[in-house]
Amino acid sequence: MNYPICHFLTPLAILAALLVLELCCLTFAPVIDAHPAWKSVWDVTHKTSTEHNLREIIMGTAMLMTIAAVLITIRLQMQTLDSEIRLFSFYALLLIFHLGWQVIPYYANGLHNAAIPIEGGYYDPKALPPMNGMIGYIW
Repeated sequence: MNYPICHFLTPLAILAALLVLELCCLTFAPVIDAHPAWKSVWDVTHKTSTEHNLREIIMGTAMLMTIAAVLITIRLQMQTLDSEIRLFSFYALLLIFHLGWQVIPYYANGLHNAAIPIEGGYYDPKALPPMNGMIGYIW
């Protein structure tokens, strides 16, 4: 069948942008690893770090892309489309949600490069963005 190209390109463009954002986050380390004076993430002085704003911008951008993908998927589902496009949009939304709402906040906070085991509460995600500022419990 002949499908409009925009049905495929928009979710793929969002996925590509999220992958680029994720690649930008790979070098991030937890802020408190770089500053040994900070005992844990509950010490709010880590918010004064120059990287804190960059981390919040990356996470906010990823989350806005995720919300846009949800709206695009709803629009596609409301149109009379074939089942292939509906399945494609749901699958793309699943990947976009996983990257934009879960993986990028984890990587942007540098938790993948944590020097101390995470189970100890040293890097409690409740004290890090996006939980501590942008959208809180919605995340």
